[in-house]
Amino acid sequence: MKAEYGSTPVTVLLDKSYKIKSNIDLPSNFHLIGIHGARILPDAAVLFNAANCERITIVTPFHGFYTDGVQNNMKIYDSEINAGNYGILLNNHTSGTNLDVIGNVIKANADPIEINTTAGTFYGIKIIGNRINALGDSSTPTSGFAIGIARGKDIVIANNIIEHSRNEAVHIESVQERILITGNVLKDCLRDGIRLINESGAKPVVLTNNQIKQYGNAHSGKGIYLVYDQRGTLDGNVLSGNIIEGFAQGIDLGANSVQNIESCTIINCQTALTSVNSRATGTITVKNCPILASGGSGAVFGKIISLTEPQIILQYSGTKGYQGTTIAGFSFQRASVTTPKGGYTNYSLFKLPTAFDGRLTLRYANNFDRIFCSANVTYTKNILKINHQWDYSFGVTAAPVLKIINDQLVLNFYSADSRNVRFRIDFDGVFYQE
Repeated sequence: MKAEYGSTPVTVLLDKSYKIKSNIDLPSNFHLIGIHGARILPDAAVLFNAANCERITIVTPFHGFYTDGVQNNMKIYDSEINAGNYGILLNNHTSGTNLDVIGNVIKANADPIEINTTAGTFYGIKIIGNRINALGDSSTPTSGFAIGIARGKDIVIANNIIEHSRNEAVHIESVQERILITGNVLKDCLRDGIRLINESGAKPVVLTNNQIKQYGNAHSGKGIYLVYDQRGTLDGNVLSGNIIEGFAQGIDLGANSVQNIESCTIINCQTALTSVNSRATGTITVKNCPILASGGSGAVFGKIISLTEPQIILQYSGTKGYQGTTIAGFSFQRASVTTPKGGYTNYSLFKLPTAFDGRLTLRYANNFDRIFCSANVTYTKNILKINHQWDYSFGVTAAPVLKIINDQLVLNFYSADSRNVRFRIDFDGVFYQE
């Protein structure tokens, strides 16, 4: 049939169930359209390579859709794939341009979508608006990426719902270039959410406005994992507007890299940000994260705004006395205290780090965040220095003084009457821990 039609466009309407006994290999000028619930049922080990499919259900013990060769302008629209192995597989020596995977339901025991073009010469992939499920649980030994990309180029992964993944939901590796991952919902991740792996020649990834949730808030795995190996960590990724929930680490920044992180929200993770020695810029928001940041020698974090009080602001995981780790700022609300009438209160702010230098501002958290006092504060070698302090008395509280009690930075203030008071702590500068 291929020889008969050549490159002439051919539309084939399918209207029933079709058992496939041998491999099907159709070029992109053939357009298969299902009507009345058409089904393709390949036998075990039979490959179905039909470049253009629309509104077809594919049920197979093997791969649902397979290409290994030169192919252009492939489209899989509004179809359902239930595969015992890979759902959609561009394998090994696939080369060409343009693959659209749009509006499908894809379930697979291996990877529902695997772009594994080892030749590295396939360009232009749109994976948009699909429902994706990597079947099985953590006892399954291999595969299980909902979307796996190796050496793909010019790729948009947008507005998909990944319902379940055994390994990470999205896996990017090898010499990938120009990848945008945006607007996806990734839930029930049994391990990591998104992994980015470096290789010589790989380009930064833009990763924005995704929601990434661990299975059952199990507090295992990593929401976004910038993997470090002998090749280092991929530099310069743009991570913005993502919401990450329920992992052990919200974002792992890897090592020896610089990353751009802005306006992400990390919820209910044991540690919001971790790093070996990478540098991160930008401001993020966290909630219910006991540890805001944990870093090794030379790690640098941007500012973290916490909606809940953390147990630890900055944890050092490197060698003691060697470089240490820093955070550029933080904000959180401390617990309330009941002041005595006509007396002074010691209000603990945070445990002292190795050193810090910056602007510390304390606001009335229960009075519209009005400023109570603000000062340039330096602490090093057990000496606290305060400059340019100004304060604003509100109601019955006055006379704020910062001092050290044991290993805590404490605010001492006078209260003319008994009152329930709590403060929001804002710090901008260098907060150093070793």
